[in-house]
Amino acid sequence: MSTQLKSFNHPIAAVASGSALTLEHDDEIILWLFGDVDLALSEELDAVSGHALRLGHALTVEASRIAFCDLTFVDFLAPLASVLTVRVRRPSLSIVQLLALTGVLSRLKVED
Repeated sequence: MSTQLKSFNHPIAAVASGSALTLEHDDEIILWLFGDVDLALSEELDAVSGHALRLGHALTVEASRIAFCDLTFVDFLAPLASVLTVRVRRPSLSIVQLLALTGVLSRLKVED
């Protein structure tokens, strides 16, 4: 019996670059982010943002699995941090620097 490898001509860009998982626990929403947090994930982040604002719950973002983020992440966090308690757990140094450069870091609770 032989094994054959097949080649497919599907563009790599068709694969989702990032994903999010949310859990509501007591008076807190926990959001795990994986991979790239960019424009492709913005609709999902908008849904989480709206839900958190409606409930008025604290938000904890587990950031240790973020490979890359752009201003989409900042645009998600900034308005929430103005009205809710927002924690960012285990962010990389580059994420902390991005949040500091954009002025959002001071409104967040960062946990190692």
